[in-house]
Amino acid sequence: MPNFTGHIAGMPCWIDANVETRDQREALIEFYSALFGWTFEVGPVESGSYSTAFHKGKAVLAIGEQAGGQGDWITYFSTDEIDQSVERVKENGGQILIGPRQVKEFGFWTVVKDCTGAVHGLWQPASFPGFGAMFETNVPSWFDNLSEDAHAASTYYQRVLGDGIELHVAGEMRILRREGRWFASITEGDCSAIPPHWSPVFLVDSLDQFKDSVRGLGGRIIVEEMPVAGSTISVFQEPVMGTFMKVMAADSN
Repeated sequence: MPNFTGHIAGMPCWIDANVETRDQREALIEFYSALFGWTFEVGPVESGSYSTAFHKGKAVLAIGEQAGGQGDWITYFSTDEIDQSVERVKENGGQILIGPRQVKEFGFWTVVKDCTGAVHGLWQPASFPGFGAMFETNVPSWFDNLSEDAHAASTYYQRVLGDGIELHVAGEMRILRREGRWFASITEGDCSAIPPHWSPVFLVDSLDQFKDSVRGLGGRIIVEEMPVAGSTISVFQEPVMGTFMKVMAADSN
């Protein structure tokens, strides 16, 4: 894994999820705090009690409250010009769902749907850049897009995320990279049961120990081990909202 030195435009910079009730939010905070050792800072009620998780003092994600929130994670990509990025979304078959809007002094955001139906966000930072840590254990370190048309999705992200986004194709695997940094995979698969989506992947020291912790906290292991290039992935289901999550073994890199 490369060292994290900051965000480059076009790369993932944040993830968050919304749930509907305070009880759900607090239960998720309790689960993830126990699982990853995070601490949380809870925002004001008027901002949906937006609760930011910290790993060793560095921001890694957030959980908020919103009517209709289902606990699905949204991956945000950094942009220097959010209005131009929104235009590229429209030009390449995407759909604007929310925004763009300003978030106080922190930055500008929008939520969109790509040309294959996967929801993602765009973030133009001001005082808040996004992740304070990546590429280390217990934080988001990779991102995977599931689509029924990997070619269309790859083309969309190359065009929407701006100049410098490169596509590396190795067999069935499609990798997005910029300035030599590999940061996301686009996987083609059956989306009849679960719609196209982005999944954050967290790095962990040991898959066996992690799976034991998930089970001990009431979660379920959906995929025990799945080999991928350079590592092994496990898929689990958290017990509050039933969202599927992925972790990757650090000892395989």
